[in-house]
Amino acid sequence: MLVAVLAGPAAWSVATAQAVHRGSNVYAGPGVTAVRTPPGISPGSTTRTRLPTALVNQVAAGARGYDWAAAVIGRRAADLQLASDSSVWALGGFSGRDPHPTLDEFRAAVAAARVHYLVLTGRGSATGSPGEQIAHWAAGAYASTRVDGWIVVDLTSAVPGGR
Repeated sequence: MLVAVLAGPAAWSVATAQAVHRGSNVYAGPGVTAVRTPPGISPGSTTRTRLPTALVNQVAAGARGYDWAAAVIGRRAADLQLASDSSVWALGGFSGRDPHPTLDEFRAAVAAARVHYLVLTGRGSATGSPGEQIAHWAAGAYASTRVDGWIVVDLTSAVPGGR
């Protein structure tokens, strides 16, 4: 009887250990045993986020000397942090709507050279949220580039006459 009671959880645990675990996704029990990563996509990406290798490499290369290699509005920060193995600041918490940090707090962190990049998905966040205010300010004040649909704002490269 005891063996029968323990067999189910034991089988579930073995299946969990054999499943592929990527990014911030958590799987339990029988699941995916292999994941194909398309060319140009970081192997550390989750299956939904699809972080370009060029973006992940840029963030990783720019991490040295900063408290945060990058800042990202909302939950994508965790994906980028895991893929780049660099510290990434989640602006506005998981949803991007939390009031931390404020625009003034973020500007102070940038002025103190604590964060290198602001990485934006291009979709924006909640209108009027501190994260959206930060994105609007940074996009006007600093040089940015596009990396496969993502916008990378270099917070060390002020635009002349920027905000």
